[in-house]
Amino acid sequence: MGKSRKKTYDLYVDGKGRNFPKRRFHKSSGYDYVHVSNKDYWLGPHDSERAVARYAALKAQWLTNGGELPSESPDFTITQGIALYVEAMTRHYG
Repeated sequence: MGKSRKKTYDLYVDGKGRNFPKRRFHKSSGYDYVHVSNKDYWLGPHDSERAVARYAALKAQWLTNGGELPSESPDFTITQGIALYVEAMTRHYG
């Protein structure tokens, strides 16, 4: 029989012995995401600097908060989102 392989585990473990989930690739969208605390966090285009940085930031938050991510409050309102959309469409279509 062959050599038994030891599993290598991520060093990012919370106080309860849980590892931080790995980045995943969503084929149809081309984006990376991570599933943490029953929620998907979209990181950015596959293997982009933005995706890697967002993943590192989420991991740091997770470790700092004992294996949980703080609840996210919306950074902007629906009205602000619509205003940004209208501005982008105005720039794009003139």
